[in-house]
Amino acid sequence: MDAGTRWTLRRGFMALTAGGTVALAAGCNLTAGATNPVARPQAPADRPVTVSPPDAPTIQPAGANLAERATPQVRVVAVIGSDTFITDDEVWQLVRQRLIGMYSQPGFTPPDTAGQKVVEKRFFDEELKHLVEREIVLADWLGKIKKSKPQAIDELKTEANAMAKRTFGDFRKSSKSKSEEEFIQNLALAGLSHKLLMRQLERNAMLSIYMQSYLKDKGKAVSTGEVERYFADHAAEFRSEEKLKWLDLFVSYRRFATEAEARAYAEWLHKQAADPAADFVALVKKHGHGTSPLAEGVGLGTKLADVQPAEVGPALKALKPGQVSGIVAVEGGLHVVKLAEFTPAELPPFDEKVQSFIRRKITAIVQDRERDKLVEELQRRTTVKIYTENP
Repeated sequence: MDAGTRWTLRRGFMALTAGGTVALAAGCNLTAGATNPVARPQAPADRPVTVSPPDAPTIQPAGANLAERATPQVRVVAVIGSDTFITDDEVWQLVRQRLIGMYSQPGFTPPDTAGQKVVEKRFFDEELKHLVEREIVLADWLGKIKKSKPQAIDELKTEANAMAKRTFGDFRKSSKSKSEEEFIQNLALAGLSHKLLMRQLERNAMLSIYMQSYLKDKGKAVSTGEVERYFADHAAEFRSEEKLKWLDLFVSYRRFATEAEARAYAEWLHKQAADPAADFVALVKKHGHGTSPLAEGVGLGTKLADVQPAEVGPALKALKPGQVSGIVAVEGGLHVVKLAEFTPAELPPFDEKVQSFIRRKITAIVQDRERDKLVEELQRRTTVKIYTENP
């Protein structure tokens, strides 16, 4: 499975949000200012999901003394089975990445404090769910490996680590950081931990290795009949969009004492425009009224249904590219239009290229379904404890 596939696994399988990390790698600096989306090292004070009830597990560093152990070092927000833990810091690393991606969108308007808390809560809940789903699948798979071929665990970890390092290296290159140390410092400035990022990349790599094996034979036997039915039932998915370019020569009634004078002027222009050798755009710019001269004569609307004014739509529909219409009367004046380009919406031929695309699409749908079934089945069989309070 290539890097692109690893970053597009559906639902919660891809716990590391690519958008935020890519935004950071591209040099996004959101570590200062009142609207900093990643300023909080922990959950907001009123964020219940990070406030563990009294019986929630905590993790202390090895060798901590009694005073240090009196204060929880890491809050555990989920326990899968008996020995897989998810901490609030793991979840917040992913939330920060999503916030970075959100704040990096062109034209994005930062929400107020209350709005950001709502967004943070939603992101936290979603990412926690995603991590739980990923860890359920990995716990089941790794448990099977330990029973059947325990020596393969070390090989798997080595491969996953190599994949994670390659992905991390790609991020660093995209960021244009001068060194790995500089990139790690930039991560820290954005509230992201290099250690936790590598852990997420390694866990995701393990999952991609498993899912590639688990799904490789599912959905591959797609019949010709299934392909034909999909093509017929999803025609809109394959139909190309209609494309229209037209030129508009407008004569305004306001420029003349009477409508008859305006029509006489329009007829004079129409006679010139109808000449195949005429420069229609030059006529518009020299003799046209309204906004068309400023737009190089190009009319409004790139589809017949969107043409403005609507009255010229039927005239355009009757033309072939290069032809000029008769005079079309509207409320404010008279139009002479020319069809420059037109590509109708149409289905592509049902050729091998289209059939191959459909087979891949059906295979992906089947694999998505199988992936969901796997997660749902494992969730029914696995004990998961979520240590959060009710909002």
